[in-house]
Amino acid sequence: MAITLEQLRQNMMLVGGLMRNTSFLVAVVLISATPTAAQQPCGGVERWAVKMAADTNSQINPQPISISIHDLAEVQKGTSIPADDSVRLPSERNVYVVDGFLVTFKHEAGKKGDSDYHLVVTDETLNFAKGPNNPGSTHSVIAEIVDPDCVMGQNNTVSTPTIFANEMATAKAALEAQFPDRETGSGWNEAKGIPVRVTGAGFFDRPHGQTGRATNGIELHPVLSIKFTPAAGATPPGPVPLAAPLSNPGFEDGKDEWTASDDVITDDPREPGRNGAF
Repeated sequence: MAITLEQLRQNMMLVGGLMRNTSFLVAVVLISATPTAAQQPCGGVERWAVKMAADTNSQINPQPISISIHDLAEVQKGTSIPADDSVRLPSERNVYVVDGFLVTFKHEAGKKGDSDYHLVVTDETLNFAKGPNNPGSTHSVIAEIVDPDCVMGQNNTVSTPTIFANEMATAKAALEAQFPDRETGSGWNEAKGIPVRVTGAGFFDRPHGQTGRATNGIELHPVLSIKFTPAAGATPPGPVPLAAPLSNPGFEDGKDEWTASDDVITDDPREPGRNGAF
């Protein structure tokens, strides 16, 4: 049976004494105006907008760069990690795709977790960095599959939507479908080195003993795609062979056989070559 606002007011008067109409209406407005999302924050804190690709003016190039795990571990930051949690490094504007082997992963749940799936992806050695003070490894990299519903972060500090919501949801669903019997808490899951192809945005994290950390601290974060046992195996696609050998490949004859703007191919000592004079 429906009850009117006036009937509800009269019932409350009987239970708790006389209540002013204005006070009652204000109470109703305050209760109904409390957003559900604000009561249930999730996600992390440090550089969270960057980790979720929800930073303003991110300028991420969505065209993936194929790269080996070893070469990914040698990508340079270009500068130190900024103190401003919303600032993205220039080298974090790339999307990378690596082929490797998933050896272990865990769901970062609980009060201190950020709801990500932390994946350890290695090369064919299956070796990876571990231990509280590990220096990282050139054989492994961390890939983080994030929860697209946790863009706001633990403290509701991120208000910009992520540009990769659909990709994040697809990657998360793919991992959960591959491992239906996974540990639902914060425990590690052994993935037994299943071949994977992982695509994700570059992100440099500060060292804090992360399992699987690359030597330079780079991660694939957020993961935009994960494919299990890809048809091409675990070898990244190599360069297309040239139809004929290059002429003057080391530039030692200056601009001969090359077309370039002035002062690009040069023997200027202020910009020395890796080998040779040019």
